[in-house]
Amino acid sequence: MKKGLHKTIQASFLVASMCFTTIGVNSFDIFADDAVIIKDNSGLYTVSVEENLTDGKLYECPYEKILVSDKVDSIGKYAFAKSLSLKEIELSDKIELVANGLCFGCENLESINLDSVKEIGNYAFSDCKNLKDVKFSKDIKRIGVRAFYNCSSIKSIEVSGNVEEIEDEVFSGCSNLSNIKLNEGIKTIGKGAFFDCDGLTNVKIPDGVLSIENVSFKNCDNLYNVEIPESVNYISASAFAECGKKLVIVAKKDSYAYKYAVNNDIKVSENIVVEAKKDEKIDISDANVSLDSNIYYYDGKRHVPKVTVKMSGYILKQGIDYNLVYTGNKKPGIWKAQVLGKGDYEGSLSKDYKIIVTPVRGFRIKNVKKRSIKIFAKKRNASKNITGYQIAYKDIKNRRFKRINTLNTGKLEYVLGRFKKYKTYQVKVRCFVNTNGRMSYSKWSGIKQVKIKK
Repeated sequence: MKKGLHKTIQASFLVASMCFTTIGVNSFDIFADDAVIIKDNSGLYTVSVEENLTDGKLYECPYEKILVSDKVDSIGKYAFAKSLSLKEIELSDKIELVANGLCFGCENLESINLDSVKEIGNYAFSDCKNLKDVKFSKDIKRIGVRAFYNCSSIKSIEVSGNVEEIEDEVFSGCSNLSNIKLNEGIKTIGKGAFFDCDGLTNVKIPDGVLSIENVSFKNCDNLYNVEIPESVNYISASAFAECGKKLVIVAKKDSYAYKYAVNNDIKVSENIVVEAKKDEKIDISDANVSLDSNIYYYDGKRHVPKVTVKMSGYILKQGIDYNLVYTGNKKPGIWKAQVLGKGDYEGSLSKDYKIIVTPVRGFRIKNVKKRSIKIFAKKRNASKNITGYQIAYKDIKNRRFKRINTLNTGKLEYVLGRFKKYKTYQVKVRCFVNTNGRMSYSKWSGIKQVKIKK
């Protein structure tokens, strides 16, 4: 079992076990004189229960099969708990309540009839690892917290719509559970309800369900399709955590579930997706790729972004699920980080990033003598490998900058002359880089203006 969710279960049972530690042979005195213990047709040593049982009455009993007669209408909490020899229980039709912890830790229990049961208490069948055949009554109204926790042999269940809530961790750890049918009437899928159910591949949430709580389906590694109706208006961010790479949420567009899938990087479809065969690879082009930065400033050094690839809420691993190739990493330009499928993945996709020339910042202009303008910067531009600058200027009355002067030096300091006195002019500047004959320009700076007075 995976760790993290189920740490409190030992503490929960500790209280119960402390109550029953003194039970010995005499504890089974309800069978003292007239008890008939037989070996039935199935070869099991069987005992018949003819009267109501108090809490823990048959705790750690040695019997293989228990028949509960019609005289019995009440069985106490943890009555059969930790009975490691017990394989089968036949309840009378009068038993409507399975008490808390009734068969807790009965590791070899294989079957129990629940035909008349309307309520199953907390921990009732927790750790019944060999329990296989579970059929609930159509009249059942409640299945308690961790009722079937770690029942790793259960393969199929159907829950009536009379049950309004699939309670917390009720089927958690049922690793072979592969088929679940939930009927309309259920309102809530509780916390960890199907946590660690590795056998689940397809789940249909019935119409009428309103919420899917924390870690409801966490660690369901093989979960492929989850149909979620429009009635759902809350899904916890962790509901489908670590559900593997193939998960697809099936929901109507614009529904809460559809938006949830998009916001959590889970694949989403309006139609059921046919599960890929084991030998078929997954198309990585459907993945979501993000970069830690998509803009770098040119400085002559190598720049490559850190890449994160997510699919169905699962972060893929570089070198295992994909390889990375960069089309460029030093010169100014628009480059690509290419993701190439590997292992279980095929295909490719890419994400653009830019290396740009740093814009000119903090330049000044002033009117000097002889109707001239001096353009200068006290500090060198942020990019140390600048080839030169371009200076554009115009009369403030003109719409466009028509005159451009080129300055082939890494230092911005230049004097423009022959301006008309008392006129106002506007100036902007940009820098450029020449890399092997290829010119790359920064954005133009903000516009500054000066009035010619001298």
